[in-house]
Amino acid sequence: MKRAVFLPILVILTVLVFIAPASAQEKMVVGWIEKVRIYPGILIISKANPSLKEIAQAYHGKEERLLSYLKGEAAPIIQPEKARIMKRALEKTKALSDADRKALADFIMSHE
Repeated sequence: MKRAVFLPILVILTVLVFIAPASAQEKMVVGWIEKVRIYPGILIISKANPSLKEIAQAYHGKEERLLSYLKGEAAPIIQPEKARIMKRALEKTKALSDADRKALADFIMSHE
């Protein structure tokens, strides 16, 4: 299954890189790298979810707002139109203790 998904993506990326002019190639590769996140054993191609760095930058100086969001008490700063997608994850963060939620927020903010 993984090979069936990864191989066509690799072929398309390779073809695009060889067809485009050099400066366009660089932009294309950078664009793909920004959209591809690799987790252990999982390849995710999506810009639906912001990276930890993007979250940390958006909540810079607003750590209390991040904690409120993780409690389910505040609206998200990043992609508020997609807030309903995070509903299940927020149910888990609401169940965390205050210390664990603070540790999670500190972890997110460490990616600035």
